[in-house]
Amino acid sequence: MSQAPLCAWKYFISQHANLPFLRASALLQVNPAPRHKSLHQPRTPRPAKAPPTDRKAPSSYRGAPPPGEATPITAGPPAAPCPRAVRSRTMAHQTGIHATPELKDFFAKARNGSIRLIKVVIEEEQLMLGAHKELRLNWDQDYDALVLPLLDETEPCYILYRLDSQNAQGYEWLFLSWSPDNSPVRLKMLYAATRATVKKEFGGGHIKDEIFGTLKGSV
Repeated sequence: MSQAPLCAWKYFISQHANLPFLRASALLQVNPAPRHKSLHQPRTPRPAKAPPTDRKAPSSYRGAPPPGEATPITAGPPAAPCPRAVRSRTMAHQTGIHATPELKDFFAKARNGSIRLIKVVIEEEQLMLGAHKELRLNWDQDYDALVLPLLDETEPCYILYRLDSQNAQGYEWLFLSWSPDNSPVRLKMLYAATRATVKKEFGGGHIKDEIFGTLKGSV
């Protein structure tokens, strides 16, 4: 703004200071209106309210863990195993069937002697000698004549058949597990669970091969 109009305005005010609108303007210049604090001062953040400690949980949620804690996970009751699987596993590990002292002595005699065939059966919860056969001809000629007549159509059994070949421990043997289709299921499971025991009692190092048969034509 140029100096001439400004001087004229000051002169006008000095001559007419008693006018109402000039008095109000002068008051505004002397005592300006206060500025709103909220527009010019930073707002102080309010402190967060603490959750009440005496508040009770609803009846349906009582016993739940406090806020901030994980809910404990409890495992439910284990699923019931299959009865057939339990029965098979129990028989495999808890039969408690072992060879009689007489059978153990016969095993020791037959491993390197003149015995061609040993039939083992389970009686009175024990492995017992069912029958035995002496050497006659070659092993393949003796097989049909000696093995098949000892196989019962309704009773499982084990057959240990001596070959003519040898290894470092002596003569080699075939191990036949006979489990006919017409035999009771319980006997089949019992003989299947005891098969490893027979091999251990006889000596696994002497067994060259294993045969499992359900029909005479398959053995």
